[in-house]
Amino acid sequence: RKRDLNTFLILYGDGLLQTGRVGEAWDLAMPVVQKKRLKKRIKPLAQSLKRRLEIARYGFALETQDRQKSAEFVNRAQALRVEKRYQAAFGALQQALRLQSHPKQIELRDVIVLEWLSNLSSLRGNLARPLQELASTLETMPLPVSLRTQIGETIALGAQSELKTGNRGMAGILA
Repeated sequence: RKRDLNTFLILYGDGLLQTGRVGEAWDLAMPVVQKKRLKKRIKPLAQSLKRRLEIARYGFALETQDRQKSAEFVNRAQALRVEKRYQAAFGALQQALRLQSHPKQIELRDVIVLEWLSNLSSLRGNLARPLQELASTLETMPLPVSLRTQIGETIALGAQSELKTGNRGMAGILA
């Protein structure tokens, strides 16, 4: 029955969350816990699970409009990250951080930067423009020293590559 299915999905989602499978728990349980009409006996359980899922995903419950808007930006950043549109993902995440700064968003920001660097390292051909975008985007951002070092090394390799191809102007800009 439908009532039993909702209870099952909530309990199964709770089990997934407890085992650290946040994404799966979110996909399975959120459609159920967001329903307006739930039986009285499972409504408190659904509300509790919804709050714990939000905290697991964003670091905070979505109790205010600023937090909800911040979560929208985090979701957008994640979608852009999957598409390997790192500059746009970084921008969306910066908007989320302005609204509601939390260590989970800062950690995600650093992961996006690392993936961006990794993606640039695997590209072939003219890297001058992508490296320039990376540098200009991250220029004023407060990033950990280790991450700044990796960024600097990647850009320096790009400058060396430009020198080898005879593009001294771009090598100078990157350097």
